[in-house]
Amino acid sequence: MPEITRIGTVSRNVTSAADIDMTWNGSSGMFAVIGTFGSAQIKLQHKIADSYVDIGEDVTFTDDGQALFTTSSKELKVDLSAAPTNVDIIVAPVADNKAF
Repeated sequence: MPEITRIGTVSRNVTSAADIDMTWNGSSGMFAVIGTFGSAQIKLQHKIADSYVDIGEDVTFTDDGQALFTTSSKELKVDLSAAPTNVDIIVAPVADNKAF
């Protein structure tokens, strides 16, 4: 049986401005953020060459939200501009229009 590798992340009760790095499968995914943001802006970035670049404004949040995204990158980062009061962050692959 093949080894199952976890792709994406679920981070609960985030109260730090520390960015969250993760490996990715180079396909479509769902990015969701819910909670109390304070002054934080939370966005999803993908690695292109040696730099992380914003995927787009659809995956940039200052309030609760979710969006689908597609990237061929193998590395993602959740970028936090400031420490949120308390948020949950989910980055998960999607297939057949369903989150894993």
